[in-house]
Amino acid sequence: MSIPIADFAFLNDTPAGTHGFVQAREGRLIFDDGTPARFFGVNLSFDAAFPDAGTARRIADDLYHSGCNMVRFHHVDSARGRSLIDYNAGDTQHLGQENFRRLDYLASLLKERGIYLHLDMYTLRRFLPQDGFSPDEAQRLTAPVKSLLYYDEKLLALHVSFAEKYLSHVNAYTQVAYKDEPQVAVVQFLNENAIFWDTGDPRPDSI
Repeated sequence: MSIPIADFAFLNDTPAGTHGFVQAREGRLIFDDGTPARFFGVNLSFDAAFPDAGTARRIADDLYHSGCNMVRFHHVDSARGRSLIDYNAGDTQHLGQENFRRLDYLASLLKERGIYLHLDMYTLRRFLPQDGFSPDEAQRLTAPVKSLLYYDEKLLALHVSFAEKYLSHVNAYTQVAYKDEPQVAVVQFLNENAIFWDTGDPRPDSI
């Protein structure tokens, strides 16, 4: 690959995690060793988070030489296109192993280049009857159903289960679980999480 004339790769300390985990101290982000943490990042949404190997290498290199040091894997639970959830299983409680392999490979390339991760635990997940809902309930639970996750115990349990599976997953290329990976700088439990976010069709008060 050709190196761009304006090359900002020198801004990234490699690999990601060199300075330890990111922490919040007195209103600032700082690494374990005391180094201030500053991030300049992008979203990789939907299928963009699951590229083939060649595309993954090009993405990682382009971001590295652009001085980017954070990537957010966004909408990776969506039923549209590729997903970490295997919707073909009939419910939303099984992970898509091939897509996880693709995301793992991209994450490993980003780590080598000093690029950190922002992981979303819920964005556009759909819930299906096989998750324990009646057909009518599932139909009304059209994504996103973010505000319901604050008070519906069944939805919250499904959400927590997915988060545990995601964060406990061991990257096939780094051999480190995401929960133990200092490359992971941010874990967002619920995307766009205002209690009044759902302003579309009326939602069920309780499931």
